[in-house]
Amino acid sequence: APLVARHPSLSLELVAEARHASLVRREADLAIRPSKFSHQDVVQRQIGTIEFGLYASDGYLARHGMPDFAAGCAGHVLIAMTDDVGNVADREWLPPITSRARVAVRTNGREPMATMAAAGMGVTCLPRYVGDGTPGLRLLPTPTPAPRRSLFIGVHREARTTPRVRATLHHIAESFGLLGRALCPSGTSPAETRTPPAR
Repeated sequence: APLVARHPSLSLELVAEARHASLVRREADLAIRPSKFSHQDVVQRQIGTIEFGLYASDGYLARHGMPDFAAGCAGHVLIAMTDDVGNVADREWLPPITSRARVAVRTNGREPMATMAAAGMGVTCLPRYVGDGTPGLRLLPTPTPAPRRSLFIGVHREARTTPRVRATLHHIAESFGLLGRALCPSGTSPAETRTPPAR
């Protein structure tokens, strides 16, 4: 809202999809990704860090008890990501601590995972800003720290000086800075502090 109020002639189109829009082919002016951009014509900067956590509802825990991670969460139900989704943060973290849990359902979105977990269907890994903001979910203590993903915003080198692109880029980076504690409640380590724009 502040961006639109500040620039009333600006028209925004927000597209959320698993496929990466190509900044080089100008399929988008700006893109936000949980990984670095690889093309040399894309200028990028880190704008935030997303912390994840393992969640379950009180109702589910009342029926199944707290997960025993030393036993691989035997007797527990897991809500997981579908295999066709790319390099998700929990893909390597979960198997060692939930190896004996039964995967009851898979989906390609974190919001459906949160909804199913809140309904008592099972245990699931969510970004902290989703899990902490979903009524009825409890953050579970885990034996190893939950994963984190750095968020990067990218823009084509030739488009970054365009006024509308520059204004939007600045606003997004500023807004993510204000959301830092919500996205990563535990705070960032020195290695995860924001990096300057690529040259």
